[in-house]
Amino acid sequence: MFHKAVKIETEVNDNKNELTMYASTFNDIDHVRERVITGAFKKTIKERFTQAIKTNKISAVKVLWQHRDPFGIPIHIEEDSKGLLTVSKITDNNENKDRISYIKDGVVDSASIGYDVIKASEAKDIDGVIDLKELKLWEYSPVTFACNENARILDIKMLKSLQANIAKSGGDVSKLDYFISIMKKAKALSDGLKESIKFADLPLADLDTNFDAKQSLTNVKNWSGVLSGDFNKFAKGFLWVNDVNKEVISSYMFQIADIVDGELKAIPQAIFKAAYDITDIAVIKDMSDKDIKLVKEHLEKYYLKMQKDFDDNTIKAPWKKENQSATLDSVLDAIEKGNTLLDSLIKNNYQPEKKTTDGKNDKTDKDSDLLKFSKALENGTSNFNNIMKEN
Repeated sequence: MFHKAVKIETEVNDNKNELTMYASTFNDIDHVRERVITGAFKKTIKERFTQAIKTNKISAVKVLWQHRDPFGIPIHIEEDSKGLLTVSKITDNNENKDRISYIKDGVVDSASIGYDVIKASEAKDIDGVIDLKELKLWEYSPVTFACNENARILDIKMLKSLQANIAKSGGDVSKLDYFISIMKKAKALSDGLKESIKFADLPLADLDTNFDAKQSLTNVKNWSGVLSGDFNKFAKGFLWVNDVNKEVISSYMFQIADIVDGELKAIPQAIFKAAYDITDIAVIKDMSDKDIKLVKEHLEKYYLKMQKDFDDNTIKAPWKKENQSATLDSVLDAIEKGNTLLDSLIKNNYQPEKKTTDGKNDKTDKDSDLLKFSKALENGTSNFNNIMKEN
Protein backbone atom coordinates (compact mmCIF):
# COMPACT_ATOMS: atom_id res chain seq x y z
CA MET A 1 0.00 0.00 0.00
CA PHE A 2 1.16 3.55 -0.76
CA HIS A 3 0.44 6.90 0.88
CA LYS A 4 -0.08 10.21 -0.86
CA ALA A 5 -0.59 13.40 1.14
CA VAL A 6 -2.14 16.80 0.41
CA LYS A 7 -2.93 19.93 2.38
CA ILE A 8 -6.54 19.69 3.53
CA GLU A 9 -9.56 21.93 3.58
CA THR A 10 -11.75 20.80 6.45
CA GLU A 11 -15.11 21.49 7.97
CA VAL A 12 -15.91 20.22 11.45
CA ASN A 13 -19.53 19.79 12.55
CA ASP A 14 -19.31 19.57 16.34
CA ASN A 15 -23.01 18.81 16.75
CA LYS A 16 -22.87 15.74 14.54
CA ASN A 17 -19.23 14.91 15.25
CA GLU A 18 -18.51 14.93 11.52
CA LEU A 19 -15.40 15.89 9.56
CA THR A 20 -15.57 16.94 5.92
CA MET A 21 -12.33 17.09 3.93
CA TYR A 22 -10.66 16.40 0.60
CA ALA A 23 -8.58 13.28 1.11
CA SER A 24 -6.93 13.72 -2.31
CA THR A 25 -6.94 16.30 -5.08
CA PHE A 26 -6.86 15.86 -8.84
CA ASN A 27 -4.26 16.95 -11.39
CA ASP A 28 -1.62 18.10 -8.88
CA ILE A 29 1.94 16.89 -9.61
CA ASP A 30 3.55 15.78 -6.37
CA HIS A 31 7.25 15.49 -5.52
CA VAL A 32 7.46 11.92 -6.88
CA ARG A 33 6.16 13.20 -10.22
CA GLU A 34 2.74 11.55 -9.98
CA ARG A 35 -0.68 13.04 -10.71
CA VAL A 36 -4.07 11.63 -9.67
CA ILE A 37 -6.50 11.91 -12.58
CA THR A 38 -10.24 12.59 -12.29
CA GLY A 39 -12.05 9.24 -12.18
CA ALA A 40 -9.22 7.40 -10.41
CA PHE A 41 -11.47 6.64 -7.41
CA LYS A 42 -14.74 5.99 -9.25
CA LYS A 43 -14.54 2.19 -9.30
CA THR A 44 -13.10 1.78 -5.82
CA ILE A 45 -15.76 4.04 -4.29
CA LYS A 46 -18.47 1.85 -5.83
CA GLU A 47 -16.89 -1.48 -4.88
CA ARG A 48 -15.46 -0.68 -1.45
CA PHE A 49 -17.86 1.95 -0.09
CA THR A 50 -21.18 2.44 -1.90
CA GLN A 51 -22.11 -1.26 -2.14
CA ALA A 52 -21.34 -1.77 1.55
CA ILE A 53 -23.50 1.19 2.60
CA LYS A 54 -26.40 0.00 0.45
CA THR A 55 -26.32 -3.44 2.08
CA ASN A 56 -25.77 -2.12 5.61
CA LYS A 57 -22.31 -3.62 5.76
CA ILE A 58 -19.12 -2.09 7.13
CA SER A 59 -17.22 -0.04 4.57
CA ALA A 60 -13.97 -1.55 3.34
CA VAL A 61 -12.55 1.99 3.27
CA LYS A 62 -11.32 2.99 6.71
CA VAL A 63 -10.82 6.35 8.40
CA LEU A 64 -7.60 6.41 10.42
CA TRP A 65 -5.56 8.93 12.37
CA GLN A 66 -1.97 9.23 11.10
CA HIS A 67 -2.48 6.00 9.07
CA ARG A 68 -2.39 4.14 12.37
CA ASP A 69 -5.24 4.58 14.87
CA PRO A 70 -8.99 4.10 14.22
CA PHE A 71 -10.55 7.55 13.96
CA GLY A 72 -14.06 7.07 12.61
CA ILE A 73 -16.11 5.70 9.72
CA PRO A 74 -16.81 7.14 6.25
CA ILE A 75 -20.42 8.20 5.72
CA HIS A 76 -19.97 9.87 2.34
CA ILE A 77 -17.28 9.55 -0.33
CA GLU A 78 -17.48 11.05 -3.80
CA GLU A 79 -15.41 12.47 -6.59
CA ASP A 80 -16.06 16.08 -7.58
CA SER A 81 -14.17 18.37 -9.93
CA LYS A 82 -11.55 19.07 -7.29
CA GLY A 83 -10.80 15.67 -5.81
CA LEU A 84 -11.89 12.99 -3.38
CA LEU A 85 -14.44 14.60 -1.08
CA THR A 86 -15.12 12.72 2.15
CA VAL A 87 -17.43 13.06 5.13
CA SER A 88 -16.54 11.00 8.20
CA LYS A 89 -18.32 10.24 11.44
CA ILE A 90 -15.68 10.65 14.13
CA THR A 91 -15.86 8.22 17.04
CA ASP A 92 -16.86 10.14 20.16
CA ASN A 93 -14.11 9.81 22.76
CA ASN A 94 -11.75 12.13 24.61
CA GLU A 95 -8.75 11.26 22.45
CA ASN A 96 -10.58 12.16 19.24
CA LYS A 97 -11.81 15.43 20.76
CA ASP A 98 -8.16 16.41 21.18
CA ARG A 99 -7.46 15.35 17.60
CA ILE A 100 -10.31 17.49 16.27
CA SER A 101 -8.79 20.39 18.18
CA TYR A 102 -5.50 19.80 16.40
CA ILE A 103 -7.31 20.04 13.06
CA LYS A 104 -9.19 23.21 14.06
CA ASP A 105 -5.98 24.87 15.24
CA GLY A 106 -4.10 23.90 12.08
CA VAL A 107 -1.62 21.70 13.92
CA VAL A 108 -2.74 18.82 11.70
CA ASP A 109 -3.34 20.34 8.27
CA SER A 110 -2.78 17.52 5.80
CA ALA A 111 -4.64 14.46 4.59
CA SER A 112 -3.23 11.28 3.12
CA ILE A 113 -4.71 8.26 1.36
CA GLY A 114 -3.60 4.64 1.60
CA TYR A 115 -3.95 3.08 -1.84
CA ASP A 116 -2.73 0.60 -4.45
CA VAL A 117 -2.19 1.53 -8.09
CA ILE A 118 -4.44 -0.39 -10.49
CA LYS A 119 -3.81 1.57 -13.69
CA ALA A 120 -1.19 4.18 -14.52
CA SER A 121 -0.13 5.88 -17.72
CA GLU A 122 3.24 6.10 -19.40
CA ALA A 123 5.54 8.83 -18.14
CA LYS A 124 4.88 11.85 -20.34
CA ASP A 125 8.41 13.22 -20.46
CA ILE A 126 11.97 12.69 -19.37
CA ASP A 127 11.05 14.00 -15.91
CA GLY A 128 8.66 11.07 -15.51
CA VAL A 129 5.26 12.56 -14.68
CA ILE A 130 2.88 9.61 -14.31
CA ASP A 131 -0.91 9.80 -14.38
CA LEU A 132 -2.62 7.56 -11.83
CA LYS A 133 -5.81 6.54 -13.63
CA GLU A 134 -7.28 3.98 -11.25
CA LEU A 135 -6.56 3.48 -7.55
CA LYS A 136 -7.75 1.00 -4.94
CA LEU A 137 -8.56 3.02 -1.82
CA TRP A 138 -7.84 1.36 1.51
CA GLU A 139 -8.07 4.26 3.92
CA TYR A 140 -7.66 7.99 4.35
CA SER A 141 -6.20 9.85 7.29
CA PRO A 142 -5.53 13.30 8.69
CA VAL A 143 -1.73 13.46 9.07
CA THR A 144 0.74 15.85 10.67
CA PHE A 145 3.23 15.96 7.83
CA ALA A 146 2.65 16.03 4.10
CA CYS A 147 6.22 15.02 3.28
CA ASN A 148 5.52 11.27 3.48
CA GLU A 149 3.92 11.13 0.06
CA ASN A 150 5.22 7.83 -1.14
CA ALA A 151 6.09 5.86 2.01
CA ARG A 152 4.98 2.25 2.30
CA ILE A 153 3.29 1.10 5.47
CA LEU A 154 5.63 -0.95 7.64
CA ASP A 155 4.44 -4.24 9.10
CA ILE A 156 2.52 -4.01 12.36
CA LYS A 157 5.32 -5.49 14.48
CA MET A 158 7.74 -2.84 13.25
CA LEU A 159 5.16 -0.11 13.79
CA LYS A 160 4.62 -1.14 17.40
CA SER A 161 8.33 -1.35 18.02
CA LEU A 162 8.91 2.09 16.54
CA GLN A 163 5.99 3.56 18.45
CA ALA A 164 7.32 2.14 21.73
CA ASN A 165 10.81 3.50 21.10
CA ILE A 166 9.53 6.98 20.32
CA ALA A 167 7.28 7.01 23.39
CA LYS A 168 10.12 5.71 25.56
CA SER A 169 12.42 8.49 24.42
CA GLY A 170 9.80 11.11 25.21
CA GLY A 171 8.97 11.78 21.56
CA ASP A 172 5.59 12.67 20.08
CA VAL A 173 3.98 9.46 18.82
CA SER A 174 1.64 11.51 16.65
CA LYS A 175 4.66 12.18 14.44
CA LEU A 176 4.98 8.47 13.69
CA ASP A 177 4.21 8.99 10.03
CA TYR A 178 7.17 11.34 9.72
CA PHE A 179 9.56 8.98 11.52
CA ILE A 180 8.51 6.13 9.24
CA SER A 181 9.38 8.25 6.23
CA ILE A 182 12.82 9.07 7.62
CA MET A 183 13.47 5.43 8.53
CA LYS A 184 12.51 4.21 5.07
CA LYS A 185 14.86 6.70 3.42
CA ALA A 186 17.66 5.84 5.83
CA LYS A 187 17.15 2.13 5.22
CA ALA A 188 17.24 2.67 1.47
CA LEU A 189 20.53 4.56 1.79
CA SER A 190 22.10 1.94 4.01
CA ASP A 191 20.92 -0.95 1.84
CA GLY A 192 22.15 0.74 -1.33
CA LEU A 193 21.78 -1.46 -4.38
CA LYS A 194 21.41 -4.63 -2.36
CA GLU A 195 17.97 -5.38 -3.77
CA SER A 196 17.88 -2.89 -6.60
CA ILE A 197 19.81 -3.27 -9.83
CA LYS A 198 22.35 -6.03 -10.31
CA PHE A 199 25.03 -5.99 -13.00
CA ALA A 200 23.24 -7.09 -16.19
CA ASP A 201 26.34 -7.60 -18.38
CA LEU A 202 24.49 -6.37 -21.46
CA PRO A 203 25.97 -6.84 -24.93
CA LEU A 204 27.59 -3.69 -26.31
CA ALA A 205 26.28 -1.69 -29.24
CA ASP A 206 28.77 -0.26 -31.74
CA LEU A 207 31.07 2.42 -30.37
CA ASP A 208 29.56 5.15 -32.55
CA THR A 209 25.91 4.28 -31.77
CA ASN A 210 23.97 7.46 -31.02
CA PHE A 211 22.35 7.88 -27.60
CA ASP A 212 19.29 10.11 -27.30
CA ALA A 213 18.31 10.05 -23.61
CA LYS A 214 14.64 10.92 -24.14
CA GLN A 215 14.06 8.55 -27.05
CA SER A 216 16.05 5.77 -25.38
CA LEU A 217 13.92 6.04 -22.25
CA THR A 218 10.78 5.66 -24.34
CA ASN A 219 12.29 2.70 -26.19
CA VAL A 220 13.21 0.86 -22.98
CA LYS A 221 9.79 1.55 -21.45
CA ASN A 222 7.99 0.14 -24.47
CA TRP A 223 10.32 -2.89 -24.69
CA SER A 224 10.17 -3.76 -20.98
CA GLY A 225 6.42 -3.50 -20.38
CA VAL A 226 7.05 -1.27 -17.37
CA LEU A 227 3.73 0.48 -17.93
CA SER A 228 2.09 -2.83 -17.04
CA GLY A 229 4.15 -3.05 -13.90
CA ASP A 230 7.20 -5.07 -15.05
CA PHE A 231 9.99 -3.05 -13.46
CA ASN A 232 12.43 -5.98 -13.46
CA LYS A 233 13.12 -5.81 -17.20
CA PHE A 234 13.04 -2.01 -17.16
CA ALA A 235 15.69 -1.90 -14.41
CA LYS A 236 18.25 -3.70 -16.61
CA GLY A 237 18.73 -0.53 -18.61
CA PHE A 238 19.90 1.45 -15.59
CA LEU A 239 22.55 1.32 -12.89
CA TRP A 240 20.73 2.71 -9.84
CA VAL A 241 17.24 3.19 -8.45
CA ASN A 242 16.02 5.12 -5.44
CA ASP A 243 14.95 2.22 -3.20
CA VAL A 244 12.19 4.32 -1.61
CA ASN A 245 10.43 4.78 -4.94
CA LYS A 246 11.25 1.60 -6.88
CA GLU A 247 7.89 1.64 -8.66
CA VAL A 248 8.32 5.17 -10.01
CA ILE A 249 9.99 5.44 -13.42
CA SER A 250 11.77 8.70 -12.63
CA SER A 251 13.56 7.02 -9.69
CA TYR A 252 15.76 5.05 -12.11
CA MET A 253 19.06 6.76 -12.89
CA PHE A 254 22.20 6.31 -14.99
CA GLN A 255 20.57 4.79 -18.05
CA ILE A 256 23.20 2.94 -20.07
CA ALA A 257 21.07 0.97 -22.52
CA ASP A 258 18.74 1.27 -25.49
CA ILE A 259 16.92 -1.10 -27.82
CA VAL A 260 19.04 -2.00 -30.86
CA ASP A 261 17.55 -4.42 -33.40
CA GLY A 262 14.98 -5.54 -30.84
CA GLU A 263 17.61 -6.27 -28.15
CA LEU A 264 18.57 -4.37 -25.01
CA LYS A 265 22.20 -3.28 -25.47
CA ALA A 266 24.62 -1.13 -23.53
CA ILE A 267 25.38 2.04 -25.49
CA PRO A 268 29.00 3.28 -25.15
CA GLN A 269 27.93 6.93 -25.37
CA ALA A 270 25.43 6.33 -22.54
CA ILE A 271 28.14 4.65 -20.46
CA PHE A 272 30.41 7.67 -20.96
CA LYS A 273 27.57 9.97 -19.86
CA ALA A 274 26.83 7.86 -16.77
CA ALA A 275 30.53 7.89 -15.84
CA TYR A 276 30.50 11.67 -16.01
CA ASP A 277 27.24 11.97 -14.04
CA ILE A 278 28.44 9.70 -11.19
CA THR A 279 31.14 12.30 -10.47
CA ASP A 280 28.69 15.23 -10.53
CA ILE A 281 27.86 16.38 -6.97
CA ALA A 282 24.45 17.69 -8.04
CA VAL A 283 23.50 14.28 -9.46
CA ILE A 284 24.75 12.09 -6.60
CA LYS A 285 23.72 14.28 -3.64
CA ASP A 286 21.03 11.80 -2.49
CA MET A 287 23.19 8.70 -2.96
CA SER A 288 25.16 6.92 -0.27
CA ASP A 289 28.89 6.26 -0.63
CA LYS A 290 28.03 2.58 -0.99
CA ASP A 291 25.68 3.27 -3.90
CA ILE A 292 28.24 5.47 -5.66
CA LYS A 293 30.90 2.81 -5.24
CA LEU A 294 28.66 0.09 -6.69
CA VAL A 295 27.63 2.21 -9.67
CA LYS A 296 31.31 2.91 -10.38
CA GLU A 297 32.08 -0.81 -10.14
CA HIS A 298 29.34 -1.56 -12.69
CA LEU A 299 30.70 1.14 -15.00
CA GLU A 300 34.25 -0.17 -14.66
CA LYS A 301 33.07 -3.59 -15.84
CA TYR A 302 31.55 -2.00 -18.94
CA TYR A 303 34.75 -0.02 -19.55
CA LEU A 304 36.78 -3.25 -19.41
CA LYS A 305 34.25 -4.82 -21.76
CA MET A 306 34.69 -1.93 -24.19
CA GLN A 307 38.49 -2.20 -23.99
CA LYS A 308 38.24 -5.84 -25.02
CA ASP A 309 35.47 -5.59 -27.62
CA PHE A 310 36.91 -2.49 -29.29
CA ASP A 311 40.56 -3.46 -28.74
CA ASP A 312 41.35 -0.09 -27.18
CA ASN A 313 43.11 0.05 -23.80
CA THR A 314 42.80 3.83 -23.68
CA ILE A 315 39.07 3.51 -22.90
CA LYS A 316 39.12 4.03 -19.14
CA ALA A 317 36.69 5.35 -16.54
CA PRO A 318 37.44 9.03 -15.72
CA TRP A 319 38.37 8.26 -12.13
CA LYS A 320 40.77 5.56 -13.33
CA LYS A 321 42.55 8.13 -15.48
CA GLU A 322 42.71 10.45 -12.47
CA ASN A 323 44.20 7.64 -10.37
CA GLN A 324 46.77 6.94 -13.10
CA SER A 325 47.71 10.61 -13.22
CA ALA A 326 48.05 10.71 -9.44
CA THR A 327 50.21 7.56 -9.53
CA LEU A 328 52.47 9.10 -12.19
CA ASP A 329 52.79 12.21 -10.05
CA SER A 330 53.87 10.04 -7.12
CA VAL A 331 56.52 8.39 -9.34
CA LEU A 332 57.96 11.73 -10.40
CA ASP A 333 57.83 13.00 -6.82
CA ALA A 334 59.66 9.90 -5.56
CA ILE A 335 62.36 10.24 -8.21
CA GLU A 336 62.79 13.94 -7.44
CA LYS A 337 63.15 13.24 -3.72
CA GLY A 338 65.60 10.42 -4.42
CA ASN A 339 67.75 12.63 -6.63
CA THR A 340 67.75 15.41 -4.04
CA LEU A 341 68.91 13.00 -1.34
CA LEU A 342 71.54 11.51 -3.64
CA ASP A 343 72.92 14.97 -4.49
CA SER A 344 73.12 15.72 -0.79
CA LEU A 345 75.03 12.51 -0.11
CA ILE A 346 77.53 13.16 -2.91
CA LYS A 347 78.13 16.79 -1.96
CA ASN A 348 78.78 15.87 1.66
CA ASN A 349 81.13 12.98 0.80
CA TYR A 350 78.67 10.69 2.53
CA GLN A 351 79.94 8.21 5.13
CA PRO A 352 77.33 5.87 6.70
CA GLU A 353 77.14 5.85 10.48
CA LYS A 354 75.90 3.47 13.18
CA LYS A 355 75.76 3.22 16.95
CA THR A 356 78.28 1.02 18.73
CA THR A 357 77.63 -0.83 21.95
CA ASP A 358 79.05 2.11 23.91
CA GLY A 359 76.62 4.55 22.21
CA LYS A 360 79.20 6.19 19.93
CA ASN A 361 78.80 6.60 16.16
CA ASP A 362 80.19 3.98 13.81
CA LYS A 363 79.86 3.28 10.10
CA THR A 364 76.94 1.23 8.64
CA ASP A 365 74.99 1.07 5.38
CA LYS A 366 71.70 1.69 7.11
CA ASP A 367 71.76 5.39 7.72
CA SER A 368 68.30 7.04 7.81
CA ASP A 369 69.01 9.28 4.80
CA LEU A 370 70.08 6.31 2.73
CA LEU A 371 67.00 4.40 3.80
CA LYS A 372 64.80 7.32 2.72
CA PHE A 373 66.55 7.40 -0.63
CA SER A 374 66.12 3.66 -1.14
CA LYS A 375 62.47 3.83 -0.12
CA ALA A 376 61.79 6.70 -2.50
CA LEU A 377 63.29 4.81 -5.42
CA GLU A 378 61.46 1.64 -4.43
CA ASN A 379 58.10 3.43 -4.36
CA GLY A 380 58.83 5.12 -7.66
CA THR A 381 59.74 1.84 -9.35
CA SER A 382 56.69 0.05 -7.94
CA ASN A 383 54.27 2.76 -9.04
CA PHE A 384 55.84 2.93 -12.47
CA ASN A 385 55.48 -0.84 -12.89
CA ASN A 386 51.80 -0.60 -11.92
CA ILE A 387 51.22 1.98 -14.64
CA MET A 388 52.96 -0.22 -17.19
CA LYS A 389 50.77 -3.20 -16.21
CA GLU A 390 47.58 -1.15 -16.62
CA ASN A 391 48.61 -0.20 -20.13
